[in-house]
Amino acid sequence: MKRHLKGLALKQYKATLPKFNQRQKNIIVGTLLGDSTLLKSKAIKSLYSLKFEQQAKNKDYLDSIYNEFIDWSGSPPKFYIKECGFIKSYWFKTYGHRAFDFYANQFYAINDETKDKTRDKTKKRKKVVPKLIHRWLNEESLAYWYMDDGNKDKYGYVLNTQGFSLRDNERLADALGKCFKFEVNIHKDNNYQTGKRGHRLYITARSRDNFTKVVKDYILPSFKYKLF
Repeated sequence: MKRHLKGLALKQYKATLPKFNQRQKNIIVGTLLGDSTLLKSKAIKSLYSLKFEQQAKNKDYLDSIYNEFIDWSGSPPKFYIKECGFIKSYWFKTYGHRAFDFYANQFYAINDETKDKTRDKTKKRKKVVPKLIHRWLNEESLAYWYMDDGNKDKYGYVLNTQGFSLRDNERLADALGKCFKFEVNIHKDNNYQTGKRGHRLYITARSRDNFTKVVKDYILPSFKYKLF
């Protein structure tokens, strides 16, 4: 029914949406630490919408998130297919809504960037780690963060935080220590193909069992391979 709402009807519908429940908040926080993105419309009264995107093989995971935000979205998830026929990803986004303003203010900052040739400064939004992230990390938000952008190795668990600055990684490591008593190392991670340098978090072998215990009840069946 709501799929075809536009204009005033859509505005009235969005006004009836309730506040986010705790699970929705946990998903927002966890996935913003991972791969989800807040997009800002170009309209005069610009609104933020939340875009979730995963590899096509993670369809079940994204469908489960969509089911939690179905009232907030006008379209179901879809595959992003390139002209050559290659399926790049699977994604959906929510309506633009003022409810996302808080998260945009917490998870994004405006940086001035200088173009080499013209020396003209342009402003770019960059994802950052909120100063109060330790207040919002719980077992479920951590599980969504890990499902969204984590993996295991032989000894411990990795959280792929290369998109964040070293300072942000330090803030996350500190929050994981405070919230869960994890032992966390920060590893350098250089991409030799792109030349980009970054850092990622490593949950050490000493905290492996504790990490598993904390998140296992929230990990979807399709992602159990990330734990066991």
